[in-house]
Amino acid sequence: MAATDEHGPEAGGSPTPLLSMTATQEARLRDHLDAKLLALERDARKRRLGPLSALLQRLTPVLHLILQIPALEPWNSMRIAYLLRYTAAIMDYITSLPLIEIPLHPPAGVSPEEEMQREEDEAGETMRAMLDYLKEVERGWLAVLGGEGWIEPEDEDDEAPQPPVSVPVPGAGEVDQTSRVRLRSMVDAARDKLLAWARPYGDFGGEVLGPDGDDEDELVPVEDTVGWEAEVTGLWGGILIALDTAQQDDIVMEDEQEQEQKQEQDKQQDDTTG
Repeated sequence: MAATDEHGPEAGGSPTPLLSMTATQEARLRDHLDAKLLALERDARKRRLGPLSALLQRLTPVLHLILQIPALEPWNSMRIAYLLRYTAAIMDYITSLPLIEIPLHPPAGVSPEEEMQREEDEAGETMRAMLDYLKEVERGWLAVLGGEGWIEPEDEDDEAPQPPVSVPVPGAGEVDQTSRVRLRSMVDAARDKLLAWARPYGDFGGEVLGPDGDDEDELVPVEDTVGWEAEVTGLWGGILIALDTAQQDDIVMEDEQEQEQKQEQDKQQDDTTG
């Protein structure tokens, strides 16, 4: 699905987010997304998702396609529904796989030391790719929560491909309170799952005992972790901040509505007594 509206790029050549779909386009997109998501669910049940690097390459296009759904209603509700469904599943997929697949024996002609170095390099690259992917999921949610449209780069053949961008869409639909509650629950669950999965690969402190296995004085709070471990413990923190902001906005709006209702009631009472 192209990331331009039905009239194409603006006069200046700058792409714009998709703003509408025909009924036929929407039906085809639903069928396509349902097929992709069901295939992932089926492969997860049959334990055919791995390796992790291949899974990430499979998940990313689905994410970008969902985010390109128009931010205007009635399509915004469709975008939110698919993104919630997608977000609810991805952490189970990721944590069902090892970081890398290690062969039982080094390849012929490769020393154990060389194989260990290769595995360390592959593990580092895969961890970086996974964390970058999860950041992209966060970027997507921030765009949706902020009422922004998603634009994919036009030329994918560039040697230095440009990342997708999000832009404000006037009149964009909002994420309702029920969906925000569901999203918060997903974020909390995802953080727990990812931390449990990542512990064997890094130094997180917290519940991990010291070198002797019994010295509690050597425990390090999870919040004190640095490097990629800090990215794991802080997973989707930007989403939580955005949800908190939206909740505060709801409270302010409710207070303003109550004030207006009270003023209207007082005015009606004054008119009656006068």
